[in-house]
Amino acid sequence: DICRRVIVVCSIKSVGLFNAESAISSLPLPRALLESLTASVHRPDDIGLSLCDSFIQIPSPGKHSFYGERVVLKCIRMPRKWGQLCASAKKFKEDWTRVRHRNISKVILCFEKDYTIGAIFEPVSCTVYDRVQIQKSSRKFIDECHIWRVISQLADVLNYLCKLDIPHSSLTTLRMSVTSNWDLRLHNMLLYFETSNHAVIDRETFYGIYSSPETLRGSKSDKNDPWLVGCVGYELMHLETAYHYSKGVSPFVVLESIVQGKPPPKWMENNGYSNDLAELVRWCLAHNSALRPSLKEISAKTKALFNI
Repeated sequence: DICRRVIVVCSIKSVGLFNAESAISSLPLPRALLESLTASVHRPDDIGLSLCDSFIQIPSPGKHSFYGERVVLKCIRMPRKWGQLCASAKKFKEDWTRVRHRNISKVILCFEKDYTIGAIFEPVSCTVYDRVQIQKSSRKFIDECHIWRVISQLADVLNYLCKLDIPHSSLTTLRMSVTSNWDLRLHNMLLYFETSNHAVIDRETFYGIYSSPETLRGSKSDKNDPWLVGCVGYELMHLETAYHYSKGVSPFVVLESIVQGKPPPKWMENNGYSNDLAELVRWCLAHNSALRPSLKEISAKTKALFNI
């Protein structure tokens, strides 16, 4: 066990936390030993749980250094008396620690201790929302090819989550990032799981404005995800959210306008973009869910036009 831990730690220090597993796999060692070593990269007892003890005390997510790499830490406290909530937290943890998709941020390490779930995530880059604000402040529109890329990857990753039946209803552009090449990185939603009834919901992060009319009415729908794709596409095209809160206006008024089918302010404007892009966004934001495309249809359209 000591030798195994030394190899893991030395590999992490040598090539970095995120490349340790592939580096260990290339070592000239028997396959059984390699499998044991690579598995230990993700097991807190092998890395050294004592290294994470201070993390248990962290009440909220934050960026920290772990073996020289920047990571995001999350602590979920589970009150002992709330059995149902504890079960819900554990189920959510199990769902989001098993995702394996190139466009979803990874959980590097996850463990439970003293009614607390601890998790270490790979860091995420600038959020889509923040990137839009940067473009807006500099008065620069986003290249259409980047928008198509984000839409295509978002449809693909949402389809992946649906197939695994993993809950993701509270997604917004503040919970997804883009790289410098405009590759999408959906944040691992375990990062946002809360057990507190007093969690503060900021107006900009409130996912209601990204929810479909039928979802806001309390109905289940398999077309909420295409609506989200439309909201993101609209935001990238017009550098503003399709629906947004205004000072002095009740949030319920805004949500009611979505339920009633009031179109976004720039519904019919192409803003210099192609008809194909504008029509796809309008298609996704159709008030009648039966008229919206499926995620597969969105993916097919992006591939047919740009082979993304």
